[in-house]
Amino acid sequence: MLPSHYPKIFISFHSEPRCILVLEADNRKYTTYFIAFITAVAAIRLAVIGLSLITPQEAYYWNYARHPDWSYFDHPVAVSLLIKFGVSLFGDNSFGVRFGGVVSSIITALMIFYFARKLFSARVAFYAALLLNIIWIFAIGSVITTPDNPLFPFWVLNIIFIYYAVKRDSLAYFLLWGVAVGLGFDSKYTMVMALPSALLFLLLSGKLREFKPWFNFICGCAVAFILAFPVIYWNYLHNWASFVFQTTRRANEMSSFRFDMFFGFLGTQLAVVTPLIFPFAIYAIYQAGRRSIFNGDNRYKLFFSFAAPILLLFTLASFRGWVKMNWPTVGYITAIIALCAIFEEDIKSRQRWMRQGWHRYAAFSVAFAVALSGVSYINSFFPIIPLGKADTMAGWNDLGKLLGFYTIDHIVKNPENIIGYEYKIASEAAFYTFGRPDVKSDNYVAEHGLSYRFWSDPQKYIGEDFLFIYDSRYRYKPEKKLLDYFEYIVPEKPLKIYGIGGELFDFHFIRCYGYKGLSN
Repeated sequence: MLPSHYPKIFISFHSEPRCILVLEADNRKYTTYFIAFITAVAAIRLAVIGLSLITPQEAYYWNYARHPDWSYFDHPVAVSLLIKFGVSLFGDNSFGVRFGGVVSSIITALMIFYFARKLFSARVAFYAALLLNIIWIFAIGSVITTPDNPLFPFWVLNIIFIYYAVKRDSLAYFLLWGVAVGLGFDSKYTMVMALPSALLFLLLSGKLREFKPWFNFICGCAVAFILAFPVIYWNYLHNWASFVFQTTRRANEMSSFRFDMFFGFLGTQLAVVTPLIFPFAIYAIYQAGRRSIFNGDNRYKLFFSFAAPILLLFTLASFRGWVKMNWPTVGYITAIIALCAIFEEDIKSRQRWMRQGWHRYAAFSVAFAVALSGVSYINSFFPIIPLGKADTMAGWNDLGKLLGFYTIDHIVKNPENIIGYEYKIASEAAFYTFGRPDVKSDNYVAEHGLSYRFWSDPQKYIGEDFLFIYDSRYRYKPEKKLLDYFEYIVPEKPLKIYGIGGELFDFHFIRCYGYKGLSN
C-alpha cells in the first residue's frame, strides 16, 4: 500500500501498480515544471542584477569584503565571502556584488524542492518552491545581497538534517545538523533560533526522554560551536562587541509596551508575504501544531518547530521595539511548505464547488504575488514609480563622479580622507568613486560608525584635512559639531539629486581643515 501521506487522489485506484505509475507520472510532471520554473527564475535574476545601482547595505557588505576579517561588528563573515566570490569572478560592479546571492537563492530552492518531494510529492514541492520564490520578501531578497542570502541554504539544511537525525536516530545526521547550524551562525545571528527549534522538535517527537538523542544533540551542538569559531574569536578579540550590540544594546533600545509598533510589524509582514498568503501561512503553522499533537505526524512537528518559535519571538519583540521586516523570514520557509501540503491534502475532501473556489483563490494569490514582485523588480531596475526620499538607490553614481572630480581638482588632496556621515554614504562613496578609496565614516566625529570604527584609527589622522559629506535626509547640523574636531571648515556647493517626481535630496560637502582627533 502507498504511504498515507501521498495525495488522496490515488486512493481511488484499485490496482496498486497502476497507482504507483500514476504517482510517478505526476512526480515527473511536477519535477519538469520545477526545473523549467527555476531555470526561468535564475535567468531573470541574472539578467536584472546588473541593471541598477547597489543599495547602501550592499555597499556596506562589499566593504566587509574589502576588509577581510574573522567576522564583523553587526553581522558574521559569510556575506563578505559571498560578495568576494562574485566580485572575484565579475569585478566590483552590481552584477558581481549580487551574483552570489542569486546562486544562493537557487541552491535554496533546489533543497526545498528535494526535501518537500521526499516528504510529500513533487506537486507539493513544486508549489512550495514556487511560493518561496515569488513571495515579495524572498523574490527581492534573492537579487539584493544581504546576510539572509547565505543564511537561507544553511537554515534549510539544518531542517533537513534534524528531521533525518530524529527519524533515523542517527549521530551522523546530528553532526551534519551541527555543521549546518555552525555555518548558518557564520551567516547571521538568527541561526541561533535553530537550537530551541530543534529542541522543540525533539520534545514533540518524544526523544528528550531518551539518553541517546540528548547525547547526539550535544555532539551536534559541539560541531556547531567549532564551526562558529570565526564569529566567537572576532568577538573575543574585540571585547564581545558584536554580541553586546545584538543582545544588551538591542534590549536597552526596547521601549514600553506599544501597540503601534506591533501593528507596524504586522503590517510589514502582511505586505512582504502578501496579504493573500500571509493569513494562510499563519493558519498553516497552527494546523501543523494541531496535527503534530493529535496525529503524531513528525513532518508537521518539524514544520511547527521551525516556524512558530521564531515568528512568536519577533511578534513579542514588536510590542517593545522596532523589528525589521526581514528578521523573521526564515520562519516562513516551513510555514509555506506546510501550507502547500495541507492545501493538497485537504482540498480533496471538499465539495466540487469549494475546490474550484479555493483553486481560484490560490491562482489569484500566485498571480498577485508575481505581480507585486514583478513591479518591484521593474521599479528597482527601471524606475517608474516615484519613491521620493525613500529612494535608497538614487544619486550614488553622481556622488562618485563628483568626488572623482574633487580628487582631480585637488579639492580632496588625499582620496582616502573622505568622511561619509552614516555608513550608507561612506559605503556608497567608496564603491562609486574612481579608485575606490577607503572612505571613513562618522566614528571620526565621535559617532558610532558600526564596522568602520574597526577599520581605521582616527588618532592616526590628527592634523590632516578631510572632505565631510552628509545627506540632507539625515538633518545633520555640521556647523555645531564639526568645529569640535577640526580647526575650521568651509562648505562647498551641495549636489542636488533628482529622480522620478523631481528633486529628492541634497548631498552636502564641507572641507574640514586640521583634524583634532577624538580626545578633545
